[in-house]
Amino acid sequence: MALLLMLSLGTAMPALAEEPKPLPGTGNLITNPGFEDINADGITPTAWDLGAGERWKEKRTIEAVQEAPANGKNCVRLTKSPEDNIAFYTQMMEHRFVKGEQYEVRAKTKGAASLQFKFEFLSEPSYSGKTIIGSQYTEKVPTSTGWEQFSTTFTAPQDAAAAAFVVCLYQTGTAFIDDVEVFLVGEADKVKLVTDNTFYYTEWTGDGVATVTLNENYPAYGTGKVQFFLKDGETVLKEGAAALQNGTASFAYPLSLLAEKAHEYTVEAVFCDATGKEVERHTDPVYKYDRPSMLNETGDFVVDGELFVPIAMHQMEAREFETYLSYFKEAGINTVYCGAEYLDICEKLGLKAIVYLFNNMAPAGHPDNIEWSRERLEKYSNHPALLAWKIMDEPRLNWPEPYDWLIRSYTLIKEYDNTHPVFLLEASPFKDYITESARYCDVYATDPYPGSSGDPLN
Repeated sequence: MALLLMLSLGTAMPALAEEPKPLPGTGNLITNPGFEDINADGITPTAWDLGAGERWKEKRTIEAVQEAPANGKNCVRLTKSPEDNIAFYTQMMEHRFVKGEQYEVRAKTKGAASLQFKFEFLSEPSYSGKTIIGSQYTEKVPTSTGWEQFSTTFTAPQDAAAAAFVVCLYQTGTAFIDDVEVFLVGEADKVKLVTDNTFYYTEWTGDGVATVTLNENYPAYGTGKVQFFLKDGETVLKEGAAALQNGTASFAYPLSLLAEKAHEYTVEAVFCDATGKEVERHTDPVYKYDRPSMLNETGDFVVDGELFVPIAMHQMEAREFETYLSYFKEAGINTVYCGAEYLDICEKLGLKAIVYLFNNMAPAGHPDNIEWSRERLEKYSNHPALLAWKIMDEPRLNWPEPYDWLIRSYTLIKEYDNTHPVFLLEASPFKDYITESARYCDVYATDPYPGSSGDPLN
């Protein structure tokens, strides 16, 4: 059965802001950031390790070198051959992370192969599969022939006793890194605003619901109050107030007030302490759209008037695409994930396609990708082999703050196509990933990787 979930975790579209600065009294969480201190082997810097386990130490692909560093006398060179899997370089950060805190990552990089940074959040200061409770990637670092400053911010996705900072080299080639910094730049919000949906279908009746939840790290605000507003621009359509009860306060608004389709409305929550002083203000966008015509009211796919159950092959792009695809069709596959350029082959073989609408892991609506996405939407929205648009792969793992761009991806597709649903695949085993990502699509799937991250029952 096709799974239709419209779960909810709203977020406002981003605004330009000043460059974040470390909070007073905090410093770089990285030890030996410039790789100046070297172990007795004369190659590996202190406080750094060759990856997430012994399997990565079979080949020495990472070493400190005196090769025109950005600063000081050393930098680190990472090399990945075609036979290697991934080159990892890690450091344990014994720092208490609080869900919702803002951090900035900075590093100087160069090389023909693109790096990426990853955080593995841990239940204790010990790095193993059983202690990993969450992951967060940064966007990929651009390649460069000379030293360039890379900087990005991310939000801690959960409370953690420590984290492993991981330098990842996925591409074959060589890259260099120097002057690595991780700073705490923003405290966690006192409360979080969550609407029950971001995208409501026009056929739905009744109320939408917005809920404010107190961050458990701020119990002193447990007697606070919330003033809620449903707005169309600056016009208030409905308002209400509620005191926190057991850490939450809710606000219902009739969906009939969202009178215009494909139009952005906002829910605003003003959180005040017990004295009435404003503490924080949050807004979430909400929209109303027609249900995609290829999905019925129970979330099943409907193709040519008949129920259709996708049995899909992932990452099915090969040099002999048509030949391999015919084998999989014989085995019972009726749907393939692929680029738009393969749609004609899928039609020839009588198969449906879930088409990638992301590029270099950037979501369909990201500024770096939006024109590329528009071209494909204009050209292929009416293709007979098209089943759904896939707007991103594993957003929580592949982009530090993907949700603003996932909202933009959904609204972008609806400008061109309300026949085919918006599809999103997220990595599991972490429940928060599911509840956050599923709200930005019509059809949602998980990628469970059994046994790869601790207890598979999680």
